[in-house]
Amino acid sequence: MRESACECERSYAPNLSQILHLMNSPELQKKIANDKGRLAGMLKDNKPDEQILNEFYLRSFSRNPHPDELKDATAMLASAKDRKSALEDFEWMFLNSKEFIFNH
Repeated sequence: MRESACECERSYAPNLSQILHLMNSPELQKKIANDKGRLAGMLKDNKPDEQILNEFYLRSFSRNPHPDELKDATAMLASAKDRKSALEDFEWMFLNSKEFIFNH
């Protein structure tokens, strides 16, 4: 039984195997890069970067990005040489964030 609903009591520190799995998992990479995955579908539908990023934030953090987060992310994507690869990197970043670990 839970004594408190306070997030301050939850440990954000994953163990070593969780860290290595999230950072190096070939299975996760296959899912992120899958030609039938969500990202591939959004790219096929020519969705703009801002819309894709909004979906990433909603799916990962259950919230919309803050204006400064969206501004920084769109600027990074605009300077990327390979859009698909850069968006895959964003998915990895979200999966390895403390906010994602707390939400999921």
